Amino acid sequence: GWDANLAFESFRFETCMDTSPDENVKMLRVQVPEEGVQFQILSQRRVWEFILFPGKKSRLHRGEDRQLAAKLALGVDAGEKAKSRDFTIKGDPSTKHKPRDVAIKISLTLEKGAVLWLEEAS
Repeated sequence: GWDANLAFESFRFETCMDTSPDENVKMLRVQVPEEGVQFQILSQRRVWEFILFPGKKSRLHRGEDRQLAAKLALGVDAGEKAKSRDFTIKGDPSTKHKPRDVAIKISLTLEKGAVLWLEEAS
């Protein structure tokens, strides 16, 4: 099952140092099991009152050129606004019970808003 307290302790985005000054890129390394991963992004400070969730498409792909736009739900009813929409990372059954390491990257700019993509974890 899913444990919110464990998630807040274990999963935090870190700032990427190799980005331009006008771009705020964060990264989170995760292990993706063969059945895949589903998630929303919550604020560490505002928790369920600040949620990033996917719009029409939800599956993240490798490569910055395949960015997926995120929507923002704010306020005490943010959970209702997000409508249980989760970002997804497809699993790979060929990994035979060995999770693959990926980096979820999120770019925050005034021009594009929040966009996400995947990279191989290094």
